[in-house]
Amino acid sequence: MTFDFSRMRNMPTSVWYDEDGLPIEDVQEFIKQRREELIERARSGELSPEQAEKEAADKFYGRLEVKFVSPDTSPVVALWSPEMVAAWIVKKDFNVVLRHSEEFYKGKSLWVSFERTVPAGPGEPPFATRRQKGHDLIVFGQTSLFTPGFDFTGRPFDYSDMRWFKKLREVLIDGTTLKAHGKDIEHGLTKLIKPEEWQFLTFSQDGAGRTILSDEEGHPKFQNITFLSREVRRCFPKHSGMIEERVNLREVRRWKVHIDKEPKGKRRFLYNLLRTEFKDGFPLNFHSDAERLETVKNLMGKNYKYVEPDSFKRFLNGVLKEYCED
Repeated sequence: MTFDFSRMRNMPTSVWYDEDGLPIEDVQEFIKQRREELIERARSGELSPEQAEKEAADKFYGRLEVKFVSPDTSPVVALWSPEMVAAWIVKKDFNVVLRHSEEFYKGKSLWVSFERTVPAGPGEPPFATRRQKGHDLIVFGQTSLFTPGFDFTGRPFDYSDMRWFKKLREVLIDGTTLKAHGKDIEHGLTKLIKPEEWQFLTFSQDGAGRTILSDEEGHPKFQNITFLSREVRRCFPKHSGMIEERVNLREVRRWKVHIDKEPKGKRRFLYNLLRTEFKDGFPLNFHSDAERLETVKNLMGKNYKYVEPDSFKRFLNGVLKEYCED
């Protein structure tokens, strides 16, 4: 992680001195160099991450590792990038998805152990090698479909084989449950990418390393591609098992064909809104109850006026009980 040198402005104005007792003119550059030296010593195996962190703290160089901490409640990230979609299809882990969102990776870093082959020391036969153990400080930054990287736990990821895209493309060509928007590079307008276009579009990179969509001849067509997260997760739900959550036998709670009494007032508004948004039935595969409530709240927009979340939850559950099948 890069040290936040703006903090230096708030520190006492006393002079800093180097190891030889000479005053340091550029304190920011001095700290940057010392942090890099500590990271390199950990990389070479001279220091453990714990020793490097202790020395950085003792000398006021700032923390080297700043780990990502999983939020207590599932954050609402309505729009997903292609990298986030790939992460979900491959891992079905929301924290792995967040690794590809700048809001969550910015300023985060992690020590990762490694072992590599290096030339042997003096006195060894020519061309002899040895195994060196050390630790790298991974500074999390922007990710790409075409560049391997590490998630927040230090596990590697690589989506460049595009096997996940085969599954995604089938759903996008169908066009009924999942859609995507992108900025038309030629005209500069953001628009819906038509289902039939996905037969020929493929992901690629532009000159700046950003993910774009190109046609079959390699001509750039769309940039800033986004997907609705709830549609992605509805199309690719988690499965049962130790790691993944149990999938419902039905993905939706179907609307009743015949209802006993037409809804009125607020109930009518919410019922019509949900029927329009979720034509096949109310989804059962939200990541959490908090996400379910937040999704409906966002759909209601300015019409959401509940102060107490529990009262809104009771209202929603009442509507679903009245107008959905058991």
